Amino acid sequence: NAQYREVVDKSCVRGGAFFGCNNFFLDALMVKLHEKYLMPGEEFIRKGDMARELSFVLGGKMQVVEAGPEGETILKTIRADIAEVPSIVGEVAFFMGVVQPDTVKAQNDGDAKVITLSKQDYEDLITRYPEQHDIVTGNLLLPFGLDKQGNEEGAATTAAAHDENEDLSFEEVKTNIKSALKRRVDDDFSMLMFAAQN
Repeated sequence: NAQYREVVDKSCVRGGAFFGCNNFFLDALMVKLHEKYLMPGEEFIRKGDMARELSFVLGGKMQVVEAGPEGETILKTIRADIAEVPSIVGEVAFFMGVVQPDTVKAQNDGDAKVITLSKQDYEDLITRYPEQHDIVTGNLLLPFGLDKQGNEEGAATTAAAHDENEDLSFEEVKTNIKSALKRRVDDDFSMLMFAAQN
């Protein structure tokens, strides 16, 4: 679907999740995408949940929100209609295996249409294109200044100044990613030692 490809291609530019991925992988990903429609204000991702889907906004707007004592605060709006701005949703939690850092819902004054990739479909893709997962995770780790083992790898590359709450959220996500990566390294080492003993 050409419309799907346009939306996904916006995440293929430098700084995007799929920067450097090959066309065979991206073509296979297109086949796995499914549309979902969300009613105005419908919650799509709940903060603290594990990621089961990767999503792209195809129509309408999605809002990243934070609940507070005085109601919701909109942290970010994700739209499909802005050229060259990725409309990807939940990529860090999906690819890094961490909990969702924020709640995401359809805008209150209109519905939204998203295309989704399930975790199972992604795992099927990675069995055919394992090197592409390394590319994607490398792209996502770059802004956090981390390597693939969860070690600091230089300064984080944040593009804009953040307020104090954004800095706290960024550091919380970074800490969660580091923990997840270190668990993976430990698990891989344990499996390697078990295999060596048998």
